[in-house]
Amino acid sequence: MPLPCAATLKYFNLMTKVIEYYSKEVYGNSLEYVVNRDDAYIIQQLTGKKTISGIERELIRDLTGSFIEFKEVLAPKK
Repeated sequence: MPLPCAATLKYFNLMTKVIEYYSKEVYGNSLEYVVNRDDAYIIQQLTGKKTISGIERELIRDLTGSFIEFKEVLAPKK
């Protein structure tokens, strides 16, 4: 398989969406919340939950052909 050229890599980076999420401990359970409200709303519509799991992140990444990536960030300050 040939290596991708720089133009292809640049195009791929433009097409990738990164969804940031953070973990929060709630009663001994680690829950993951999406930072961006619009993204969180769409994921809630897909999953029926306000949180997202590692399995759901992997399935979304697979479904989109890796055009959607997830990045864990620090929890926002209140």
